[in-house]
Amino acid sequence: MSNNFFYKDGQGRILDEQGNNAVGWEEEVDPYNLGTLLTLSHYRAFQNRFPTEDIEELDVQMEELAEELPQVETSGKKYNMYSNSQKSVFYYFNRIKLCKAAPSGRKTNIEPRAAQIWAKRLGEDPSWNIYEKQTNNANRKPSQLQQEHKQHHLKSFDNYP
Repeated sequence: MSNNFFYKDGQGRILDEQGNNAVGWEEEVDPYNLGTLLTLSHYRAFQNRFPTEDIEELDVQMEELAEELPQVETSGKKYNMYSNSQKSVFYYFNRIKLCKAAPSGRKTNIEPRAAQIWAKRLGEDPSWNIYEKQTNNANRKPSQLQQEHKQHHLKSFDNYP
């Protein structure tokens, strides 16, 4: 691979180091891979990591689960509690099918803004557990028990269930 350096000669022409005009310059290697574009399922079929039979079965299962989810319209402001099946279907459409956050949320009856927050958090921290309860620790009162009292209670509950 050779590096070509070009400069302007002051008369509006662009020349290389040998004085050749840049218009006649031909690139040796195609800088863009413009091969045939494949769908994601075809791409995964060519990769040995994802067997297509399991993916097709998973597609059917997730579509059935998405249809079973309750399609309840929420009105007004209220705190939504999302089930694990809703979270599973959202994760499937967002991370495996690579849909955007809002359409994935709509398919699972999750508020679009909540879906966007989840997708952003999954992108930033892949080890984040979507199934655990999210608590707001910033506005929480400090605990009234000290650490030694907590340990005493934990030991007593472990010893005497």
